[in-house]
Amino acid sequence: MKRIFGIVLLLTLSIVSSLAQTSSLSEGMVNDSPKVKETRYPETFVQYAPVTMDILLPVVGVDSNADLKSRITKAVLAYGFTAVVSRAGKMLIDEERPDGSAHNSFPSGHTATAFTGAELLRQDCGNLWGIPGYAAGIYTGSMRVVHKRHFWWDTAAGAAIGIGSAVAAKALTPLVVEHVVDPVLDWMFPNRSEKGENSIAFAPSVDPLTGAKMMSFVLVF
Repeated sequence: MKRIFGIVLLLTLSIVSSLAQTSSLSEGMVNDSPKVKETRYPETFVQYAPVTMDILLPVVGVDSNADLKSRITKAVLAYGFTAVVSRAGKMLIDEERPDGSAHNSFPSGHTATAFTGAELLRQDCGNLWGIPGYAAGIYTGSMRVVHKRHFWWDTAAGAAIGIGSAVAAKALTPLVVEHVVDPVLDWMFPNRSEKGENSIAFAPSVDPLTGAKMMSFVLVF
């Protein structure tokens, strides 16, 4: 039971971080639903590509200089910083969007999200893998301007926030892992191996009743 609780807890932390980022940076619209409006734009989805690569690339054999536990901890910290700083900027700086839809243009939350993931990817998998990550960030920022959702300086600030958040998270991750994550895992899993590697496994499956295709995954600490 403790093992199940631990897995659910860590997954929940990651999901809540992403949801908090999305919610806090959601773009207020006039006479239109924010979610409906934003999903019309491809960058709404591209912004999550870098962090998805950061988590999954080591699963398929790409070398990483950090284990899964550290990558998840760092991602939670980084996106937490990004959400707080971006939200504060939107609340304190009353800048109207180029399309006139709302007064929360500065900074660009989409761009901050993308560059947070891009820098995490570069840190964990190397400069070469950082190239597509940063390309996704540049694309996201550029499309926010093209679609008149932000000014160029909004996206530049978003990029700086994202990169800075990832750098700060990297500096704090060893302390958080040592003093928070490891003690919690030791309490939940008293028999876990100190030398065991963290891993994540995926397995496709089909619901026998509905025929729905599903993906199951397991975290091992």
